[in-house]
Amino acid sequence: MDKEYDYDLVVVGGGPAGSSAAYAAAKNGVKVALIEKENFIAETVRTSGVTWIQNIIEFGIPDKCYNPIKNFSFCSPNNQVTISDSIPRAAVLDVRKTYRWLASQAEKEGTDIFLKININDGI
Repeated sequence: MDKEYDYDLVVVGGGPAGSSAAYAAAKNGVKVALIEKENFIAETVRTSGVTWIQNIIEFGIPDKCYNPIKNFSFCSPNNQVTISDSIPRAAVLDVRKTYRWLASQAEKEGTDIFLKININDGI
């Protein structure tokens, strides 16, 4: 017997945009399903990124999701600048942990997360 589901919004893709959309909608009382094709959120993420700690704090990303850095360089074909400070102002973001944290925030607001589901067509 097939189970029936009833949602106001179905979000396809558990990346940062999908998880953020699911979170925002659920926080505003929308009944949300988040569909992800992988076995886990961020299963195939193979990247990291550098961002400003101030932005991380503004978004509420927890400490476990980033590693502060005190020295970093920007390089172009014709120039280079290195920034050093005793206080970390930038951080290397653990993207996998961040994506999973975003999805967990959506889930805490009531989003149902479905894994290992491929969507081939829409309305």
